Amino acid sequence: MEPNGNDKLIEAIDKELRAIDARLKKVLSKTDSLLKESASELNEAEKGRDGKED
Repeated sequence: MEPNGNDKLIEAIDKELRAIDARLKKVLSKTDSLLKESASELNEAEKGRDGKED
């Protein structure tokens, strides 16, 4: 049984959606990493500021 045009279209769409999903996961991972780094830097700055004011 040969795949019809719809099957090929669905396969192509599925492939593209999987590629987009992989890129989004990569971006989200990088964003999460940057947010954690930023929060860590803010916490360190707050600790340093609190220590100097006493």
